[in-house]
Amino acid sequence: MPLHGVFKAALNGIHERGDGGFVFVKGDECGYLFPSELTGHAEARESLEEMLTDETARLRIYVLEERDNALHLLSYTREQVAKDMIEVDKWTPPSPTAPTAPRIEEVDT
Repeated sequence: MPLHGVFKAALNGIHERGDGGFVFVKGDECGYLFPSELTGHAEARESLEEMLTDETARLRIYVLEERDNALHLLSYTREQVAKDMIEVDKWTPPSPTAPTAPRIEEVDT
């Protein structure tokens, strides 16, 4: 299972910018932001600032998604994201010399 781009953005953002941020998703784009960088949503910004300063926030990854003219907050444990990342790293592509399984292909007649 590939690691979703949102989680890559979170992990890269934490690594490059530090803790205390969240991933903001709008349409097909996402980025790691700090609450002070969220524009146009004063109430959400204040709530995020308060929430992300809590000590337990360091154990989670927060994703704020803007869709259908509303904001949706999602939360994932860092432990689960790390497990998913480790599972991805265990996958290796098949060897080019390995026998291939039989395939059935559709043919237009």
